[in-house]
Amino acid sequence: MDRKLENTFRKLEEARMRMLDVVERHSEERRTRKPSAAEWSMVQVLTHLMTTEQSILSYLRHKATKGDLKRAGFRSLVSALAVSLALRYRKKIKRPPGVADPTDALTYQQVKQHWEEGRAQLSQFLDAFPNEWMDKEIFRHPLAGMMNIHQAVNFMREHVQHHRAQIQRLAAAG
Repeated sequence: MDRKLENTFRKLEEARMRMLDVVERHSEERRTRKPSAAEWSMVQVLTHLMTTEQSILSYLRHKATKGDLKRAGFRSLVSALAVSLALRYRKKIKRPPGVADPTDALTYQQVKQHWEEGRAQLSQFLDAFPNEWMDKEIFRHPLAGMMNIHQAVNFMREHVQHHRAQIQRLAAAG
């Protein structure tokens, strides 16, 4: 794996582990408690992150099989930066169209296992990612548009960090 990409992936994995550490401290009842009908439980937040990452990996695989990728330019850089800043500094961001509310179908242990499996698959994909594609448009963010692989993995990290604050609020409320 490219060294820069490996570093970004390591930070993504560290963010996931920090989030799981917070959730681990609570009972299953507490993990599944919703503060209100309109808000998500801790497990629903984790489910959202896991399913988002699964969707991103699926898209990356799809684009990789098509080949013929365009070079990511300045617009891609600005868009990725805008998404990162929005995730870092806004309290609440509306979900992009097509992103559904997570269900209550999975337990914490099931979500944790599925997320771990998804991360292993992402790691394998990144290990095999061609160096000549590092600066190519490979991921389409629903709001920001096309990003290269570094920007896509960094978006995933920022997304986890964004929801970590939500998990911490849920944990403190309880």
